[in-house]
Amino acid sequence: MSLSIERIVFYKCPICKTQRKTERLIQQCLESCLEIQRAEKIHSDRINTVRLQATSSEHFAELIIKYSKEWYNVEVRFDSIPDRLQLCNASHNSPVGLPTNWCGRNDDKGYLSYYLGYSGNWKGEVSGRIPNLGKVDYGTFGEVGRWAGIAFIEAMFPGMNLGSGNGGQNFRQDGILFMRDFPLMREVVVHPALMLLSPDAVEREHIEHLVREDEFEKTYKQKQARDI
Repeated sequence: MSLSIERIVFYKCPICKTQRKTERLIQQCLESCLEIQRAEKIHSDRINTVRLQATSSEHFAELIIKYSKEWYNVEVRFDSIPDRLQLCNASHNSPVGLPTNWCGRNDDKGYLSYYLGYSGNWKGEVSGRIPNLGKVDYGTFGEVGRWAGIAFIEAMFPGMNLGSGNGGQNFRQDGILFMRDFPLMREVVVHPALMLLSPDAVEREHIEHLVREDEFEKTYKQKQARDI
């Protein structure tokens, strides 16, 4: 009895390293990988557009509605959003690059317990399927091809810090926008004339707190630099 050895040739995708038995299958894999890379590049170019343009929580919502449809063919509707500027608790979330302060436990280090922003309940609906953008993290309620929820908004448009609530397609969830993450929001408060607001519309407490935030950010980042 003689044994024969069968030679099996596999083709490997140069991008994802997946192996296939035929050139046709590996070409399909390569085309799919290239399409995802193109989508990732487009998303990377777009990701901070809304954060850098928004001048208030209402404007943030308007831009999300606009660009979700234009860029991803996803319909977003907001029924309610937090629209009052206030001091937002920093126990669980904080602006990018700055620390949280759980229940004031780091008060002795000079950490802030609050940052200026918009905090409250976000309620609405997302209609559409989550697009495939490769390595984008869509969060707990997100998966490519599934109906999008508020996690889609959080992933596509950075700046929203989500808390408790229902984050599905019909969402009702607590969330915070910290002013320090939105340059034009800060300009509106510091220079209310830019939005034709009366000076009385901007509380002195907010201006004073922004000064504290500036001072804290400076000392905090200086300390981080020394500790490296």
